[in-house]
Amino acid sequence: MTIVGVPGQMAVIGGGSGGGGGLNAPAGQIGGSNASPTVVGITESGGPTQLTVGSVANGQMLVRSGTTLVGQAIPGALTDGDKGDIVVSGSGTIWNIDTAVATTAGRALMAGADAAAQRTSLGLGTAATSAASAFEVPLTFNGGLTRTTNTIALSNMAANTIKGNNTAGSAAPADLTAAQVAAMLPVATTSAKGLVPVLSNVATTYLDGTGNFSTPAGGGGGISDGNKGDITVASSGTVWTINSGAVTYADIQNVSATDRILGRSTAGAGSIEEIVCTPAARSVLDDTTTGAMLTTLGAEAALTFSAPLSRSTNTISVNTFSSGASGVVPASGGGTTNFLRADGTWAAPPGGGGGGLGFETFRAETLDPADSTWTNTVPADIGSSVSTASVQVRVYRGSTLNAAGEVVLPPTSATTVTIDIVSQAASAPGTTNNKVQWRIASRSLDAGTNTNYDLAVATNANNTAFATYTVSGVSLASLGWTAGVASQFQLVRVISGVTNNMTQAANVKLIRFTYA
Repeated sequence: MTIVGVPGQMAVIGGGSGGGGGLNAPAGQIGGSNASPTVVGITESGGPTQLTVGSVANGQMLVRSGTTLVGQAIPGALTDGDKGDIVVSGSGTIWNIDTAVATTAGRALMAGADAAAQRTSLGLGTAATSAASAFEVPLTFNGGLTRTTNTIALSNMAANTIKGNNTAGSAAPADLTAAQVAAMLPVATTSAKGLVPVLSNVATTYLDGTGNFSTPAGGGGGISDGNKGDITVASSGTVWTINSGAVTYADIQNVSATDRILGRSTAGAGSIEEIVCTPAARSVLDDTTTGAMLTTLGAEAALTFSAPLSRSTNTISVNTFSSGASGVVPASGGGTTNFLRADGTWAAPPGGGGGGLGFETFRAETLDPADSTWTNTVPADIGSSVSTASVQVRVYRGSTLNAAGEVVLPPTSATTVTIDIVSQAASAPGTTNNKVQWRIASRSLDAGTNTNYDLAVATNANNTAFATYTVSGVSLASLGWTAGVASQFQLVRVISGVTNNMTQAANVKLIRFTYA
């Protein structure tokens, strides 16, 4: 094979027909099979030069080496092998998609010329292009199934039944009754679970481990009578009683809150209740004696009562005033004419109609003339008119003795005075010593001459140990007193000239002047 090339161009060997070879291959291709073709016509600067072509393989290009062209692989040329998603073979003439990327079925689908060919590859046939109505073919439902529109459901069942098959062989499901289901289930045995056998209808028998009903050892109820620890069983197991002391504090229900004690505050018998018990109350409850409780409460252990107060149980009383006791004034009954007497009664003063201008009352104390204390304390100007044989009376307005005699002050409009002298004998005076006469010795306050006024002899006609001697309507002038002017007085008992004198024991207790 001879190649004539244009100067500056690369000669390409093409395959010819026949064994001789020739330039018959299309331009740009390498062809032919001549092992030693001859290349001529390569133009150089010196003119055409004849080059010898060495061995060239398909897919190689010629490269000049001196005067010889040798075959050499084209740089970057595609070689056979796995290129990832593509596998090349046949010296680059065959390209196949890797089966790991696309399966044979997938490649067949991609190779389909149109949708029909692809449906054929998928095996869809004509169903893929049919309308939806083509599939709504009436269906027949058996075995209790029903269809409503697009819903398939079980048919209604009879009440209290179960779907099942109680026949000996294969069959459609049926609605079975409880009795039919029970007949299908086995009764429990010592080796297999199952239903409880028919009850014995005997209250004292129980199902035992063998599947039979029998009476437990110990009788009837299964528990024998006797003390079981915290419980005592009696009456053939029908009475269970908690033993005394068996219930501990921990076994009792919790109380609802702090500061509670258990008891009952609701009237009558009933259930135990929670009662509020504050810390203050507990501080008293834990005291062991009444005295300790009183100390906790800050109270006195005991109170002492003296007259006129008295105490009985839980009641404090005030004594009522009487001849022998101090106390509260008794009820007066109302009115303006009665006055409290020394005997504790209310009465109108004798001869005074109640003493409309007022009155003065003095305490008194009788002393024997032989009492040197009294003799020494009697003022000379009053005592000078008193017989040494007389009994004198010390007079008090308050609680302190006025040795010079007590002071009276008649109201400015007074003209008369009623004199009451209340005496008390140690015993009944009797009929032979029941008379007494009193003398009032007076003078102006700290000056003037004495005036002695002797009261009429009075008789204790009632023969009592206590008597009031009254002289009514005595003029102030006869006493030497002046209305509105203070005067001093002293009371003396007259002894001489009086028969049946009351003994010295007739002690004077009270002197009262009622003015009118």
